[in-house]
Amino acid sequence: LFRSVTVIIYVRPQDDWVESRYKHSVLSGNNLSLSGLQKPFFCDYKRWIDHWSNLIGHDNIVIRSYDNQHLLGRNLAIDFLTTIGARAPQDYAKSMIRVNESLGNAQHEIKKVANTLGIKGRTADRLNQVLISHSCGFRTVRDGARLLSNSDRTSLRKDYSLANQDIVRDYWDNTSLDLFSPLVPSTIEPWDAKTDLSVSRASEIFEFIRLNSPEVIREMKYRVGHLPLDNRNPATHMICAALEESN
Repeated sequence: LFRSVTVIIYVRPQDDWVESRYKHSVLSGNNLSLSGLQKPFFCDYKRWIDHWSNLIGHDNIVIRSYDNQHLLGRNLAIDFLTTIGARAPQDYAKSMIRVNESLGNAQHEIKKVANTLGIKGRTADRLNQVLISHSCGFRTVRDGARLLSNSDRTSLRKDYSLANQDIVRDYWDNTSLDLFSPLVPSTIEPWDAKTDLSVSRASEIFEFIRLNSPEVIREMKYRVGHLPLDNRNPATHMICAALEESN
């Protein structure tokens, strides 16, 4: 159908990608481990880029950095439109709405427990909507804390630094550039559910869920009530206590 195909690939700093992939996996109903996403070669973009290059040819690959320092106008949509030769309308960025919102850390923990309880289908979809709404309206400073420590983030960047340099050399033809801007260490401690998520904070979230989707609370209470005691980890015990306070 087409004489040639161009593949545009956006690559994201590995530490950002790991945290984002982890959160979105939980939001979609899976419980991937954060440590599992940090395994060697999991974020080796060079390997996957070369795979596409072998399929359609090196000259048909365009690599863009999903990094605010590299994005045109610091905006992904504007960067993409410019890359494909289109022109973004005037004030395009100002008229955009946010999509693909992620959960805050506290809301993320609630969703993790819901996944272990087997909350699925329409109930899970509704829970996601309410949790995202709560995240947007009632996010605290701790809800926005990084999941990875500064040392973990630095280690990830270091693990893939050579592969990232190879991408620049092979696809940007300019070894003086960096694929990503330097890591900016977080000034606050990374999220720790054991200390950051209290019964009172969870109860506040459950009360919001109850007011907006009482059927979700009923389903979660039913599931918790039928969960064998030996299957209840500390997080589930805390959720049970919070659910009781949401009457």
